[in-house]
Amino acid sequence: VARGTNGSGDFDVSATGVLAFVAAGAPRRTVVLVDRRGQETTLIARPGAYQDPKVSPDGKFVAFAEVSGGRADIWLYNLARTTSTRLTFESDNFYPTWSPDGNRLVFASRRIGLADIFSIAVDGSGRATPLYRSPLLSFPGSFTPDGRTLVFRQTNPSSGFDILAVDLADSAPQARTVLQTPFNETAPALSPDGRLMAYVSDETGRNEVYLRPYPGGEGRWAVSIDGGSEPVWRRDGRELFFRAGTGLDAVPIEATAGAVPRIGQVVLLFQGPYARNGRWAEYDVTPDGNHFVMVRNDATSVQLQVATRWTDLFSSQADAGR
Repeated sequence: VARGTNGSGDFDVSATGVLAFVAAGAPRRTVVLVDRRGQETTLIARPGAYQDPKVSPDGKFVAFAEVSGGRADIWLYNLARTTSTRLTFESDNFYPTWSPDGNRLVFASRRIGLADIFSIAVDGSGRATPLYRSPLLSFPGSFTPDGRTLVFRQTNPSSGFDILAVDLADSAPQARTVLQTPFNETAPALSPDGRLMAYVSDETGRNEVYLRPYPGGEGRWAVSIDGGSEPVWRRDGRELFFRAGTGLDAVPIEATAGAVPRIGQVVLLFQGPYARNGRWAEYDVTPDGNHFVMVRNDATSVQLQVATRWTDLFSSQADAGR
């Protein structure tokens, strides 16, 4: 059964017991560069099970996760040389996030626990080291501009997904709560100046994108108007992008210190068969703000299979073991 890097399986069972699932195996995705009009250019020609693309601060590299052989690893793609370098070699690794100086990647990994946050140098020197560990699932989000603090999301048995922050300069980093409600808060994205946090909440019964001051303060402002997820800032902080359905939307943001941000009209840039992940941005924007690294779903390679009487296998195996 095909699965995502977050461990979810692509299957479902009907009320009458019929099993439907997406078969694992065939590569299903292509990494592409899309301009604001929706025109595509292929970045990585080799098809694969790609996920989580993130553009480096200088725009010269794209980090991504690729699932192969039942596990995910972090890779680095050199845009100038069109070559890929593998950075991780053990367990499941996903959700790469660049440090502001571009020297390191942080990512989620299952190599010790269910999902902890690790760090690795992008030049390949040294091994991945644990950055933050917890018995709860923890997934990186974004850095403050000085690179000292990482904002991330974490599961909580009583409150669902919450948003926390950890000061990486501490010798024994302890997380503090940034946002916790009875609803799910995911996809934290700090503005380039670090004063605003975009995030996703399902408090209305569906995912919507919101803004609020960071690290705290009064105010909360809705950005999306008809469902939204996966917020990503333009590098100058004057525009916020997010996914809505099959589209990529853009909204201008005017923010000055101590003032209520002015949120403009939402504009649809383009639509397409691009991968989505409501709890993490499954795309990124280049430093010029005019191109987007997207993961295109190649639907022709997806195999949907249906199985009936599959529970009979349980009794057969039980009989064989007696």
